[in-house]
Amino acid sequence: MNFGHLLLGFDGRISRQPFWIGLAILAAAELLARWLLDVPFFPQTMKPFPVRVTEAAIELVTLYPTAAVVIKRLHDRNQPGIYAAWLIGIMLVVLTTDLVGLTDDPNNVGWLDWVLAFFVVGILLAFLIELGFRRGTQGENRYGPDPLGGPTAGSQGAEKT
Repeated sequence: MNFGHLLLGFDGRISRQPFWIGLAILAAAELLARWLLDVPFFPQTMKPFPVRVTEAAIELVTLYPTAAVVIKRLHDRNQPGIYAAWLIGIMLVVLTTDLVGLTDDPNNVGWLDWVLAFFVVGILLAFLIELGFRRGTQGENRYGPDPLGGPTAGSQGAEKT
């Protein structure tokens, strides 16, 4: 597996296994960065502005490889990569509202926190089901060959499951 292409490239397709591996790598990197930079995982009060800036920087750094992994998985499902804008968009909205202090205050949960939580959970569940559990297009599609080596267009033979 080419980890550089997995985390940085936008072309081609990946199956479910590299998708989950990519997400695990990104989650571990984010957790490590939070730990090393002393960003609390579960704060009891509103984080000070410098901590919110550090948290936003961590999120922004992981956003690009997250997009790369998601787009390649969308391609495997024969979906256009622009659909990742739903996920990236809601992540940027939450990142911005947290950074400026409109949301993410455990002692003052407001209506905006609830609205964003609703959209985040809905979008994450949709992407999780579509990309994490459903098999990609069997055989070649407009984004490239089947990463599992299924039959190519016009060939006869058993399909992989």
